[in-house]
Amino acid sequence: MTKLEKFRSDLATLFEVFAAATGRRLSNISEAVANDPKFAATFRERDMRIGTYDTVTQRFSAIWPTDLPWPDGVDRPAPAPIDEISLRASRTNPIHPDWPADNPWPADIPRPVASSQPVDGNGA
Repeated sequence: MTKLEKFRSDLATLFEVFAAATGRRLSNISEAVANDPKFAATFRERDMRIGTYDTVTQRFSAIWPTDLPWPDGVDRPAPAPIDEISLRASRTNPIHPDWPADNPWPADIPRPVASSQPVDGNGA
């Protein structure tokens, strides 16, 4: 398997597992992790730079639900900081699991910032 095939396989796994666990559309997830709502539908046919792969996997790491195990066989990078628009596009809820997803970000709650702590391959 070439590195490009491995990158594509890893991304396909991340999109599939995240979508199945959250019920979110691929276009919403794609916008959150790649700033491109069509990325999930087109990355398999595109040439891809390592920087693109790193950015997308780091953003997945940042929005990955805490109760969802990171997929086996996919190295988990440290989470990348993502902006509020991307976070909202992912439709995950970092405030609290019971918080309505369509509510605006409360002004008195700080926005999440990705940890600078390394993340091991098990998502811990």
